[in-house]
Amino acid sequence: MRNALFRSNLHFAVVTLAALVPFTLAAPASAEEFDDSDAERPGDSDSDSGDSNNDRDSGGDSGGDSSGDSGGDSGVNAPAAERPQVRSIGIGFGFDVPGDLTEPDILSVRFRLSPTWTVEPVAGLAIGSVSQKFDTGGSTTENAVGSTSVAAGVTARKHVGARGKIDFQLLGSALLGYGSSEDNPAGSDNNVVTSTLALTAGWGFGLECFFKPQWSVSFDAMNPAVAFNSVTTNPPGDGEGVETTLLVGAIFDPTVRVMTHVYW
Repeated sequence: MRNALFRSNLHFAVVTLAALVPFTLAAPASAEEFDDSDAERPGDSDSDSGDSNNDRDSGGDSGGDSSGDSGGDSGVNAPAAERPQVRSIGIGFGFDVPGDLTEPDILSVRFRLSPTWTVEPVAGLAIGSVSQKFDTGGSTTENAVGSTSVAAGVTARKHVGARGKIDFQLLGSALLGYGSSEDNPAGSDNNVVTSTLALTAGWGFGLECFFKPQWSVSFDAMNPAVAFNSVTTNPPGDGEGVETTLLVGAIFDPTVRVMTHVYW
């Protein structure tokens, strides 16, 4: 808080004696022309000068603080102008590492909900069937195998810091999948149906480098945290077999992905 400047009005009694004063005093021609409020006093000049100096000091402090804060924060909090806008959509592809880097095996869509949150949904549907015929000694046998699988999940990306164009992110994922397969070899009443229910959750971290506000390259490392798997087998007849597996642990065995995205 600035100290208030108290001004003292100094009143002078001027005695005009031309014979005793060796210099001329500049005074108003009449009393009506003299106004204390309009006259500039020595104290006013000094006070105004002090105000100006204080303003300059304040400006310097403000500028220093502003530039200092800006310089310090620029390394941690990325400028919004260098990142995709909120509610933008990123479409991209990538590779699992290690793997064949000549053929992308990941398609990805990211939704930027806020400057600190991005979600990446996952969905999959696969239907396949294989039919085989064998001709042995004039007889023909047929073996048919069919499978159906569906999966849905999401990966959440939490921005926790930045250095220049690179964002550091914490990752969390959840995936639910169901699959069914049927093996129907030649013959009657001998098909085997297998159903699989899987639930997995994982954690990890990622680095996303924004070369342009609309273009990024990211490196993710995901680790398993919870894995639940239940396999039900229905062989011919009335029998049924169920195998259930549950794994829980903080395991650092990352699956690495490299991806690039373009945001709109």
